[in-house]
Amino acid sequence: MNIEFDPRKDEKNTEKHGVSLADAARLEWDWVWFMQTKSKSGRKFTLPSSDEESGINEGIAQDADTRELTEEEFRRLRPVGRPKAEVTKERITIRLSPEVVEQFRATGSGWQTRMDKALQEYLRTHSQSDIERLG
Repeated sequence: MNIEFDPRKDEKNTEKHGVSLADAARLEWDWVWFMQTKSKSGRKFTLPSSDEESGINEGIAQDADTRELTEEEFRRLRPVGRPKAEVTKERITIRLSPEVVEQFRATGSGWQTRMDKALQEYLRTHSQSDIERLG
């Protein structure tokens, strides 16, 4: 898996959550084991070390009531997280003025959604020629 990310964002993510974005390439996303703790900066994730992973697998092998799930059993598991939206948003890269980003970020969690709504409102109230004149 090839993943590109901003090194500054990776540093902040590692500081806040305890996981580097670079680790995403080596994760088995179908089934990830991690420990989650709550801190002042938010959720912190700690992936098991190789030794811990070996210990987990050893424990599974020694416990008669525990076993690895088959591929079919994995497929039948309920997905984790919120349900997929009927209308998904498109991920893009965009450069914005620092003051615009700062003002939206200052509104707290969900600021990207509010920025999207502000742009939608602009589109409802302005014509294509209004937009072209901005350039």
